[in-house]
Amino acid sequence: METVEQMAERHIRESEADLVHIDVLMKRAQKMSANAADQVEAERLLDQAMRQRAKLDLHLAALKSKQESDYEKLAEEGKRFKEVLEKIRSNIEVMLASWL
Repeated sequence: METVEQMAERHIRESEADLVHIDVLMKRAQKMSANAADQVEAERLLDQAMRQRAKLDLHLAALKSKQESDYEKLAEEGKRFKEVLEKIRSNIEVMLASWL
């Protein structure tokens, strides 16, 4: 059975991988936005995604620095963190799909 510490470490690894995936999607969206019919809306969505991504990166760094006694709180915060990551990823994927 996975301990709270192992779960927290797994969450951090998975979240880092999710952030890398979001970075790839944002780069793709930035390249495609120049050809988008509604470039202003595309730039607004990308700007919003970049701001949220930066906040999430700071949040993940804070989670990594937590003391061992804070692992349970880290796990609770991790759930919210993953939900925000999923929303950002989904929004970018929808935007990219609309440009195809």
